[in-house]
Formats: sequence, C-alpha cells, structure tokens
Amino acid sequence: MIRYRETLELGAMALPPEQQLHILHKESAPCLAHLGRWQHTLWLFPFAILLLTVGQGLWGVLALLGGCVSVAMTYRERRLWSTAQGQVATLAPAVRGTDAVAPLLDFARWQGKGAVECHEALERLLPRLDTTSARQLTAAQRGYLRLCVENQDPSVEFTVAALLVLASAGDPATVPIARQLAACSSSQRIRDAAQLVLEELHGTEN
Repeated sequence: MIRYRETLELGAMALPPEQQLHILHKESAPCLAHLGRWQHTLWLFPFAILLLTVGQGLWGVLALLGGCVSVAMTYRERRLWSTAQGQVATLAPAVRGTDAVAPLLDFARWQGKGAVECHEALERLLPRLDTTSARQLTAAQRGYLRLCVENQDPSVEFTVAALLVLASAGDPATVPIARQLAACSSSQRIRDAAQLVLEELHGTEN
C-alpha cells in the first residue's frame, strides 16, 4: 500500500490517469473500511450528553473522551478520502482505457450522487467494455450497475450502456429489472436495450 503523503502528491506524479486511478482505488478501499468501523462509535457523543444530563458525570466524561478518540482516529482517513475524491474528479475526464471501469464503478458506488465525473467517464467507457472484462466485474460493481439501471439514473445513455454490460456479464439478477424496463420505461432506447438484455439472458434467471 502506498504511503499517505504519496497519495496526497499523486497529482504531481508522471503516471497515466488510469494508473493513478488504480493507485487511489487501492488506497481508498481500506481507508473507507476503517472509516466505516469507527463510524459505529459516533453514538458515544449523544450517549455522553445523556449521561451528563442525568448526573452520571464520570461515565459521561468517559463516553465523551471515547467519542473524541474515535474522531481523532479517523482524521487521517477522512483527510485521505476527501483528497482522493478530489483527485478522482480531476482524473475521471482524462481516462480513456476500459481498465478504469472497475475502479470508477467503485468510486461511483462509494460517493453516490456526488460522483458526477465518474458517471460521465463511465458513460463513455461502458459501451467499449468487452465480454471478458464485463465478466470480471465484482458482485458489488454489478450490483451498483443494477441499481443505476433500476433507477434509470444518471442518464438514458448510462442506463443503456449499463444494461448491455450486465448482459455481457451474464448477470441473471438483471432479468427482472430488464423485464420491468422493457414494459414500463418512458425511453424507447431503454426499452429496446432491456429487450436485448432479456434475449441475451433468456433462461439464465434463477
């Protein structure tokens, strides 16, 4: 794993944007896992206030100290994640290789609605993804694509591209979503793509 200082200075490194993206991805995954674990301790702050309110001063102070330790322990990770988000937003428009699809999907999944640049890059790259690469997407990455498809978000182009990638990946969980879209989507392009997916995945639904 690369050092924190190296991640902060990644933008100055003479590396292709795809390679920089993979480095950020490698560093961000354990960082977010650490943040997730410590996030469960944030209840200590309201608990401390409750204890202090009812006169349990010692326990209230201890709970407050525990909450402060939790915040301190995540300072590095929160700063790293904030920096990584900014660097991904800068790198995403420059990526051209389809090897960036997997990390872009994870960054989009981690950031949610705020991942505008990731979604725009994916909209360009997903139609170029071959069957072998589509089948190498993780369950979480395919799940994120299914979620986008189900919500027809963030755009018609993204939804169509995601549908076709899921078909190439042979993802049977896409079948009920494609069936719904083929019948009900307001977009003719999405309905047509959903029908192609149903034909491609016919018989694979569990």
